[in-house]
Amino acid sequence: MLRRISIRWRLAGALFVTTCAIILALGFYLLEWAESYYTAAITQILERESRAAGEIIANLPTEKLPELIKQIGRDLGHRITVIDNYGTVLADSAHDFKTMPNHADREEFKKALVSGYGTSIRHSSTLGVNMLYVATSHKLGDKTFVVRAAEPLSGLNEVRSEIKNKFLIAVVAAFIISALVSIKLASSITDPIEGVIHAASKLAEGDLSARAPETVRSIAEINLLSHIFNDMAKQLQNTIGEINKQKSRMQTIFDSTDDGLMMIDADNVVVMANKTAGAMFGIDADSLIGKTVIEGTLNHDLAGLIARVIRLQTPATLEILCMPYDGRTIDAHVAPIVSTEDFTGVLAVLRDTTDIKRLDAVRRDFAANVSHELKTPIASIKAMAETILLSRASSEKTIEEFTRKIVDESDRMTRLVEDLLSLAEIESHQRQVYLEDITLSETINEVIRKMQNAAESNKVELVSTVEDGLTIATDYDAIVQILVNLIDNAIKYNKEGGKVIISATSEKREFVIKVADDGIGIPKEDLPRIFERFYRVDKARSRQSGGTGLGLSIVKHLVEMLNGTISVNSQLGEGTEFTIRLPISGLNE
Repeated sequence: MLRRISIRWRLAGALFVTTCAIILALGFYLLEWAESYYTAAITQILERESRAAGEIIANLPTEKLPELIKQIGRDLGHRITVIDNYGTVLADSAHDFKTMPNHADREEFKKALVSGYGTSIRHSSTLGVNMLYVATSHKLGDKTFVVRAAEPLSGLNEVRSEIKNKFLIAVVAAFIISALVSIKLASSITDPIEGVIHAASKLAEGDLSARAPETVRSIAEINLLSHIFNDMAKQLQNTIGEINKQKSRMQTIFDSTDDGLMMIDADNVVVMANKTAGAMFGIDADSLIGKTVIEGTLNHDLAGLIARVIRLQTPATLEILCMPYDGRTIDAHVAPIVSTEDFTGVLAVLRDTTDIKRLDAVRRDFAANVSHELKTPIASIKAMAETILLSRASSEKTIEEFTRKIVDESDRMTRLVEDLLSLAEIESHQRQVYLEDITLSETINEVIRKMQNAAESNKVELVSTVEDGLTIATDYDAIVQILVNLIDNAIKYNKEGGKVIISATSEKREFVIKVADDGIGIPKEDLPRIFERFYRVDKARSRQSGGTGLGLSIVKHLVEMLNGTISVNSQLGEGTEFTIRLPISGLNE
């Protein structure tokens, strides 16, 4: 492919050629004028010399003419010839006139006889060179004679050659200057244009700060073009900046929403997805872009729903399982996107309803558990009361036994109601926190003394390994309630001869309290739910021991109220360890 010539060289070439043509035309005209001027000047000189010579010899005898003409020729430096009216040469300053032929046929001679003046340029047969002849006629009495002055054209040729050489040098110099001026002039036009082109290229590459140069020395129209371009670039920069701001705001809203959002074009390809949507499928949101729904999510239910909406262009909703191994439930709402009456794609809103469904299940379980927990002791109390009423003849021992059971069941209901009220108070943030400096070793030993009877009844040993001098600013009643619940559970779910070890240490900027036992342990599948209300690992054993099923839930909420965390580690058949971490500086941490 031929390389295109830039406008700079096109313009410079046009200017150069035009300038050269003008220089050549003017040069040839000047050369012709100089030659004509030189010839005219020589002609005038020869005419004056011819007339002067004619006046000098007008009254001389014929025999004296040859010598005088030779002398005049030497003085004037030109050839002088005297011819009578018949063409006979009477004298010549440069040649022997006797041997010269008749000149009646010479052009300058004939003109001079007719008009008194005549010129011609021709080859001299006598001298063998080209000559310029000027002849004038003169009267000598009644006779007419012609005086002719001549100049060899060799002098004219030398002058002409010198003029041509100087003219050639001048033309070459003019060509060089013309080339430089043409390039400079072309550059003054094309440089600003190239500046606009360069700025436009930068703008096309995404550099919105690119601007074309504006100079006072630039051509007005090109400067106006640069100014208009810069105004356009500035407006474009402002417009794109505003679009980016809006896009950033939309992206922030897009990413900050709790719902998963996906935009899919009419070809079922994902063009936008937020982080929540990617997390629902266990992948990075960016990896969804540019893929079909089935390729990106590997979820056939969602892909089918979106394909149906694209095909029918009507909204649709479906509950799908997302990441089945995690058991999460997603409500998918898909609606078509219509722009200026053209279908461009669909928007999928994905809402994770797993926690909502779990909370609904917890509420249902809570109502059922509360009903069950209250129904059992109430039924027992009613049955024993009816037995007492119907068995009037019963012994005092029987009545005493039933009465004791009624009291036990009443106590059980009281504990249940108290735990429910305590949990409700903590969850509603109505429970006040009273900070005070407490010594952990003293507090733990006090709780151990309080739980000693229960431990001895179950043949479990309580052991404290608390560092001395550990002081924490916290709520005393909350710490006691936490320890009582944890130690009580450790005793109840232990085995005969087992141990419950309570320890407390200081680690970096927090206190760590541990309650460990070597009891029956907790199955791995039950660990995530042990802090739920009324959740029991061993339901029969829990009810038999008089537990309400709310102890660990209360413990968890109390620890969180104190800005702490609680975790559990357990091995079935080997024991369980609860770890509580509390900030050293209390609630300000």
